[in-house]
Amino acid sequence: MREAYFSCLYDIFSEDENVVFITADTGCTALDKIANAFPGRFFNVGIAEQQMIGMAAGLALEGFTVYCYAISPFITSRCYEFTKLDVCVNNLPVHLVGLGSALTYTAMGPTHHSTEDIGIMRVLPNMSVYSPINIETVAPLARYVHYRNCPSYTRLEKSGLHLYDRTSEGRLEDGFCLVSAGRSDVCVITTGLLAKSVVGKDYGHIDMFRLWPVRAEKLVAILSNYRAVITLEETLLPGGLGSIISELFCDYGVSTQLIRKGLTDFIHGWCSRDNIWSERCLGV
Repeated sequence: MREAYFSCLYDIFSEDENVVFITADTGCTALDKIANAFPGRFFNVGIAEQQMIGMAAGLALEGFTVYCYAISPFITSRCYEFTKLDVCVNNLPVHLVGLGSALTYTAMGPTHHSTEDIGIMRVLPNMSVYSPINIETVAPLARYVHYRNCPSYTRLEKSGLHLYDRTSEGRLEDGFCLVSAGRSDVCVITTGLLAKSVVGKDYGHIDMFRLWPVRAEKLVAILSNYRAVITLEETLLPGGLGSIISELFCDYGVSTQLIRKGLTDFIHGWCSRDNIWSERCLGV
């Protein structure tokens, strides 16, 4: 996922000299390529995420588009106030990229889990929140975000899925894809890796790769055709995907039954990701 994202970003760096990248001591092969080709526009601030956000805001105020990269919980909750006041209040083109969404770093415990990020990031003013899992969506999304002159947060898994073909401009605007209409009257909405639990089932399936803002009218029109909707997420239910859809149903008067499946508490212990899914009934 990150190799695909940063490979596209390398092309953007080649096209636009006003793009800057800042990492908080997190790297990958594709980033080495950017750092070597554009040393004057690549900075590593070390384990100093708050400094990274302040630096990014300053560069954005001088006319640069800035990408910031760190492990998901460190680029969200650790520097939350800086993002809120320096970046979002000023509506600056600073794009946060978090590696290891949800329970990617399972064995490392709550310090490295990112299960509340959807809820806390989507309430920030001017912030857009993306959660791609389809490998063919990642590169187009990197380019799409670049040309939106507002803050964004993209949560990346270490690996992704091949759910559908390359994402078109229209689908990027929608923020979701109807992966399958299904052969039943139930539709499952997923974001992140739990999408793989729906593949091959008879349910309708929607992949939500932009969690905020939501293109409400088009999504409501699709969901209204089903008897029941299940939201499936590897994040905390308060503020997450299920909350987003329930708010949507309330605002648009949708009477379709809604079932929310997700986490209700932080995860402690050292079990595998699959075991957590099984224990917490994160599946359909």
